[in-house]
Amino acid sequence: GWADIIGVVGGELPKYAGMMPNGSVVDLYEISLQQGTSMMWRLDSDDFDTVLTITSPSGEEMFNDDFGDSLNSGLMMLAEETGIYTIEVGAFGMDGLGAYTMDYRTSDEPFAGSPETLEPGAGEVYGRLELGDGVHLSGALQDVYQLEVAEGETLILRLNSEQFDPFLRVTTPQGYNIENDDFAGELNAAIMTVAE
Repeated sequence: GWADIIGVVGGELPKYAGMMPNGSVVDLYEISLQQGTSMMWRLDSDDFDTVLTITSPSGEEMFNDDFGDSLNSGLMMLAEETGIYTIEVGAFGMDGLGAYTMDYRTSDEPFAGSPETLEPGAGEVYGRLELGDGVHLSGALQDVYQLEVAEGETLILRLNSEQFDPFLRVTTPQGYNIENDDFAGELNAAIMTVAE
């Protein structure tokens, strides 16, 4: 699972701490990561709209402006190479100045998240998507479940949320994906399929 917070950085964006080509002020940090390490970053500020950018040793960038419903930033990433990664703390716009806190964690789980096994038959699962969950390649947070279904059995799944537009994906043992975003004119998702 995700480790406890392994690092917390507090700082403040004063004028001319560092300057990007667009004129915005930034603070820079570096961390050494081994290939295959999963990392979670969270950048919070009550003073400005944060922007978090992480650059790999080979120069590939990942960034996030707003995470969830807030103006704070969050990123989860898999280190695809060993080396020094640069973390850039910035503001959206040129007038972002003030205090911020950044924390980061590592994970020993697969980046997609370890699946939780569901009992055969019927049941309900109540969950919550939050920073620390698995992440799909698209960057979206996800929870992963696995269920054993016998050949010829019908599988019916329905995913409801009042807080976000849910997306449902079933991956078969053969590697085929069955996906649904909106079902029957609603934002909720549903899938019905027969196991082969």
